[in-house]
Amino acid sequence: MIQRHNIDFVISDNRFGLWNRKTKSIYITHQINIKFPKVLSAFEYLAYLIHKAIIRRYGLCWIPDEETESNLSGELSHKYPLPSNAVFIGVMSRFLLKVNSKSNNPPYEIIVILSGPEPQRTILEEKILGQLQQLNKKSLVVRGKPGIKTTSNEWGRITKVSHLSPEDLKFHILHSDFVICRSGYSIIMDLVVLGKPALIIPTPGQTEQEYLGNYMNSRKLFICMEQGQLDIKKGLEKLKKLKSPTIKHNTTLLEKQLENLETVI
Repeated sequence: MIQRHNIDFVISDNRFGLWNRKTKSIYITHQINIKFPKVLSAFEYLAYLIHKAIIRRYGLCWIPDEETESNLSGELSHKYPLPSNAVFIGVMSRFLLKVNSKSNNPPYEIIVILSGPEPQRTILEEKILGQLQQLNKKSLVVRGKPGIKTTSNEWGRITKVSHLSPEDLKFHILHSDFVICRSGYSIIMDLVVLGKPALIIPTPGQTEQEYLGNYMNSRKLFICMEQGQLDIKKGLEKLKKLKSPTIKHNTTLLEKQLENLETVI
């Protein structure tokens, strides 16, 4: 495919195998250090060394985070020395683009953004729906099913949709009182860019999300609760006390990398 289409660059978003010696390759990751469960934590440094060796095959490694202490990835990219070809490109978000925040629907008090693999996505959805019914607040649940035709189902004061456009999602995040979502790195970056705190819930067994949830909670940027101990009412009370998360993100870092792409690889 590379030869057939005369491809100049291959950009790999956390894909180890997306590399070819016949073209220039860029690897994107916020996890230089891959987190292991506690029982396997002794292997963490070895995994870092292996990952570092893999990264060195690429022309560049782009880390979507800040190099400063106000970073979002914590130990995932700031614990061990970086590979020599790794550079920080600043926090990335779809909302850094000029996405108009508009919607034909009025805002909701709570927006829930679901994502991730089954069965945990469904388990969390059912748990949240049960608690939202008890709260009796006007709520929007984005089910995180982009492959399904967009539909809107009313369930009492709860509206469920399979997915939203970036414009609608931005609107409802900005105009809601509360946001509830997973602790994935992409949604964390989105929310920080918008200055919106949230109740975040790590996917059980996903060590990266568990670490990020605890890290964000310790920095008082977000409120983190485990899925098995989820209490939305208590979580929202804690959320009221948080200030808007802010980070000094340098939008010129990626621009400079793109401008110098031919010379840096």
